[in-house]
Amino acid sequence: MGGSFSIQVATAVPGSSGNLLVDELTEAWSKRRLDENKIKYTRTGRHRRLRVEDVLEFEERRERERRLGLKKLVEMSEDAGGYPELD
Repeated sequence: MGGSFSIQVATAVPGSSGNLLVDELTEAWSKRRLDENKIKYTRTGRHRRLRVEDVLEFEERRERERRLGLKKLVEMSEDAGGYPELD
């Protein structure tokens, strides 16, 4: 198995020479999301560069989709009669 790796996320901070935020992520999960273009990135040689804003936007989008899916499951359960044993 591949273990984990670091992804460098460059931040645009006014007045700085380029701060870097480094986050440890699972290699397979990260590569899959980047390859699927679910998180925006640019390439510098072989390396992928991520902006903090793009990572946060991905997280917000993923959370919205998760909540929508959960809401649909609750509605389906209620339409099917819910859990009568809990009444």
